[in-house]
Amino acid sequence: MDKEISAPVNLTETKKSKPTLKLCPTCHGRGFYEDACQDRSEEIEVIKSTQYHTLPKMKGSTKPQSRNNKITWKLSEVAFPILPNKTVTKSKQELITRNASASTMNERIPLRRDSSQLSKDSCDSLKDYTIEDKEIIDINEFLKITKVKLKSENLNDIAQGVINTVHIARKGSDFALPLMPQVNRHLCTLLKNFKNYYVFIAFEAIKELYTIVPLISRPEFDEMIHLLLVKVSDLKTNVREAANAVLDVVAQNTPPQYLVRAILGKGPKSKSPNVRHTSARLLDHVVDSIGPESLINAFNLREMRKNIVECSLLFLEDQNPDVRKVGKEIVTKLMAVPEFEETLPSDVPVQLFRRVEKILLNIKYEKQCVFDD
Repeated sequence: MDKEISAPVNLTETKKSKPTLKLCPTCHGRGFYEDACQDRSEEIEVIKSTQYHTLPKMKGSTKPQSRNNKITWKLSEVAFPILPNKTVTKSKQELITRNASASTMNERIPLRRDSSQLSKDSCDSLKDYTIEDKEIIDINEFLKITKVKLKSENLNDIAQGVINTVHIARKGSDFALPLMPQVNRHLCTLLKNFKNYYVFIAFEAIKELYTIVPLISRPEFDEMIHLLLVKVSDLKTNVREAANAVLDVVAQNTPPQYLVRAILGKGPKSKSPNVRHTSARLLDHVVDSIGPESLINAFNLREMRKNIVECSLLFLEDQNPDVRKVGKEIVTKLMAVPEFEETLPSDVPVQLFRRVEKILLNIKYEKQCVFDD
């Protein structure tokens, strides 16, 4: 037991168990680097030694040029590209002059319209739209065909149905009277169309039918008068003249109360001077047809009297001289009746009467001077 057991000691394990410290190659264990200032000075010298390549400075001012000093190019200084051509061998200057002359010639030549592209309405003023006479062998069969045409939705069939109605009315007004309500509606449809062909057919039909069968049905009659007044302000002269001729025929064959009611809708206060002048002319015709004394004194015409007197005073202050002239003629005719001055304050608004009071006094004074002479 006293013997001690001795085991061999492994020296390699003991050496490995003890770690060894390694020194920093920069500071050598002191914690700071002595040559830092020297390295920094070296970096600064390297930066100074490097050369940066920059753009050269522009000579003169760098301010933007004014608009007046624009660069103008001359045609002789511009070099146009020349395409290679084996056949033509010409100098560069000849090609430049040829191109310049061709461009100027193209600018001066106006555009030409093909005759096939022209509208059919451009030649309407040269056409004659009068409805010629037609022989009707069987009136009953012709009436059936006309009714079928008037019920159609095609505009050409409707126009032909209106023309057939004119032929029927020439043979006898009793045959055409049942068709008139439907014909009046179709006349408004034709007047609304933009083609002058249908418009002129409506003009001729209205002149013929209102001379033979003056059937008045509302609202078709009022709408027809409004459309005719619109055509009075058309841009084409032949349309304006034809519309005025149609309104004259309608005014001669229509009772005055229906005509005045239709005119007052849009005529006197229209923006077009042609429409206002036509409205004043038609109201002057109504005053002549009824008579100034009957218009002022008749009790059953008091509403129509109010409307005519008010419109005539509006015409006195119109901007168009032709409208003022017609308004002055109407007022002069009405002033010849002694009761006109008594009915005037009750028929006209107060503001309108104050605006036109001086004009009325001038008309009255001129009338007295004429009588004294």
